[in-house]
Amino acid sequence: MAAPPPCCQGTKELLVDFDETKRTKITRGKKRGTHERQKILDILAAAKVCTVSYLHNGEELRVVPQLFGVHEGWLYLHGSVSSTMFKNHRQDKQAEGQSADAEAGAVVKTKMAISATLIDGLVLARAHMHNSVNYRSVVIFADTVHVITDKEEKDKGLRIITEHVLKGRWDDPDARNPNKAERDSTAVVKIKLSECSAKIRTVIATDLHRRSQGGANTSASIRQ
Repeated sequence: MAAPPPCCQGTKELLVDFDETKRTKITRGKKRGTHERQKILDILAAAKVCTVSYLHNGEELRVVPQLFGVHEGWLYLHGSVSSTMFKNHRQDKQAEGQSADAEAGAVVKTKMAISATLIDGLVLARAHMHNSVNYRSVVIFADTVHVITDKEEKDKGLRIITEHVLKGRWDDPDARNPNKAERDSTAVVKIKLSECSAKIRTVIATDLHRRSQGGANTSASIRQ
């Protein structure tokens, strides 16, 4: 068994694969689906941008691309405190009778779906309907978001996101840490990785499979 990544060392629960749920059950292309934690973490480690879908005011669907970071079973997001998504979290907290300045890690009930996709190659077949892509993708569902307000925890989250995008950048001598004004104007949240699935395609075009079974002469290529 391969050694766990640095983010997971010493935490047994982070070595356990994700349970299949009603939302993460793979119903189409089951052979490509997986709930293996390490495969999901590897895809997230390679991706730079995720897409976040959430309900605004509990009814209107919004979708936003986001930089992100992953650490010890949590996915971190950040953005302007005045952005719709992060104002939505503050409004939800106030609706529940919590202060917008609640302690770090205050839990907000909100439904979210997060996805990240890597395109590894274009699969080009002679028949256009058999063109495809080789890909690795992850989908994450969450019903709660942890809002971070503590200074040290917020800096930790910003460091995780920065290092995910470009390793070593946070400690680069040519860069500086956020100042108070920047920190106060930035929201940082984290989402527990507990309901996740992945799909991975690595095969050639469908019409090549058919040729190998006695079909018409075809050709295909994979462009990376």
